[in-house]
Order: sequence, then structure tokens, then C-alpha cells
Amino acid sequence: MYASVLEVTFKPSGAEPAVAAFKEQVAPAFKSVEGFRHYYGVQTGPDMAVTMLIFDTQEHAEAGVQRLLPLVQEAMGSHIARMDRRWGELVVNISG
Repeated sequence: MYASVLEVTFKPSGAEPAVAAFKEQVAPAFKSVEGFRHYYGVQTGPDMAVTMLIFDTQEHAEAGVQRLLPLVQEAMGSHIARMDRRWGELVVNISG
């Protein structure tokens, strides 16, 4: 499995409308992305969040993010100050 981790800094007061836009416009598109397995989003501060997208392979992750990025920018871009992305192989997976 392969992961894309994104650290997002929202513009002041941008977190709530960005999350709403994500849920309404972006999230439904994930189901149609080949190799997509999971999405996790954690709000780490009033204007910050960390997300993790899990895919079957690195190729799926790269293609999926490229496909979804324009939708994210359109739906949420006006609320986002900065996004930093990291990629990597999923090395630990513990489920309850």
C-alpha cells in the first residue's frame, strides 16, 4: 500500500468552509479513483489539518492525486493558504 500525506494550512476562518466543500464536492470523487482504499483527515489546529490517502500502489497514488487535485483546488482553493505533500510506502497498518 502507498500513502499520500498532506499538511494543509487554511486561511483564517477557512477550515470550516473548506471541510464542508470537501465533504460535498471532493469526497464523492474518491470512490471512482482506481486503487483508492482509505482517506483520513485530522484537524490539528483551528487553521490546520493533516490528511492521509491510502492507495494500492505508488502509481495509483500519483495518478489519483493528479486526478483529484484540480477538484480540490476548485472546491477548496480559496480557503487554503498552503499545502505540503509527502509520499511513502505504508509500513505499519494496525486495525482494531
